[in-house]
Amino acid sequence: MIIDPEKVRLAYQQKEIDFPYWSKIWDSAIALSQFIDEHEVMFRKKSIVEIGAGIGLPSFAAATLADKIIVSDQSFEAVELQKKNIVFLGSNNVHAQQMDWRNIPSGIVADIWLFSDVNYDPGAFPELYKLFQHILANGSTIILATPQRLAAKDFIASIQQYVQSKEAYRVNEMQEDVHISIFVLKMN
Repeated sequence: MIIDPEKVRLAYQQKEIDFPYWSKIWDSAIALSQFIDEHEVMFRKKSIVEIGAGIGLPSFAAATLADKIIVSDQSFEAVELQKKNIVFLGSNNVHAQQMDWRNIPSGIVADIWLFSDVNYDPGAFPELYKLFQHILANGSTIILATPQRLAAKDFIASIQQYVQSKEAYRVNEMQEDVHISIFVLKMN
């Protein structure tokens, strides 16, 4: 179930509320979903957590492969839509959970953690880096999809020691190519 972001934007404008970022399928989510389709073996029989998932396209792309998926977002509305999509798609192995990446409940573990376009705010980079270190120290793999933006350059440089592989994708949005990098991170 995909909603029209323009309709959402107009509805939120009428209520004078900020546009909800979760309501759009971002280019990084499209590229990450393509990556999952091209690397099925990596996701087969794995437990997966997607953080800041919004609509959750990558989680649903992995649903037929993985044993268990937690698709999450900090927005209650996003999680409610994720739950509807779980029912609509019949994805019995997917669970939607409201969760902020700054405060992940203890006890949540996964083989693979998916992050799509989360490294956009330089003020959050130190906390995000610490989260990545924590996840990697527990033996998990992180897959980060990110647009190639100048503001993220320092964050990408800080995680280079964990990068096992990198792939480039182009997503066409409104007749313009957007370049997305997919990083697979593991503890050395």
